[in-house]
Amino acid sequence: MPDFAPQRRPGLRPEPRTLALWLEASASGDRQAFRHLFDATSPILNALLRRLVLSPSDAEDLLVEVYAKVWRAASSFDASRGSALTWMAVIARRHALDHIRRGRRRQDAELRAVAPGPSDLPGPQDLGSQAEDRERLARAVGTLAPEQREAIRAVFFDGCSHVEAAERLKQPLGTLKGRVRSALRQMRAALEPPRGSTT
Repeated sequence: MPDFAPQRRPGLRPEPRTLALWLEASASGDRQAFRHLFDATSPILNALLRRLVLSPSDAEDLLVEVYAKVWRAASSFDASRGSALTWMAVIARRHALDHIRRGRRRQDAELRAVAPGPSDLPGPQDLGSQAEDRERLARAVGTLAPEQREAIRAVFFDGCSHVEAAERLKQPLGTLKGRVRSALRQMRAALEPPRGSTT
């Protein structure tokens, strides 16, 4: 990707053919064409990313990744199969969905860290143990403050991303993440077996 930091400038959207020419020139290493392409299309792709991931800061980070990919893959653009903007929007959407999936995998890992139990299908001898684990988990959730319970329920039981949970609960993203972290620490402590226990 070129070593410049182009600034987004408001203006009329160029014709699709102009965007295609800039993209084709970028494939040949034309940095000025890429600058024009960025200036013309980044407000559109940034708006798309913000709708998908909700967080403005995450959208800005993804925008950099998207244009790095556009620069590297420009030679694969085929104008006969669609417009330059559509081609770039597909790249942006893929990056956004990958980002969302990574966030949900992190949430699953955090929940597994505090929710004991085997990952394999249980046999009959395991059912009593799992029922006890569920009761312990429910008791651990019950020790949380109401705002912590809301955050844990949204993120882990309703499947929201941190950003989605913050939007739903009308909390700043940093506040939401802090409540989730403190709730997980509290639950982990509550789920630890008593000292001297062999179970």
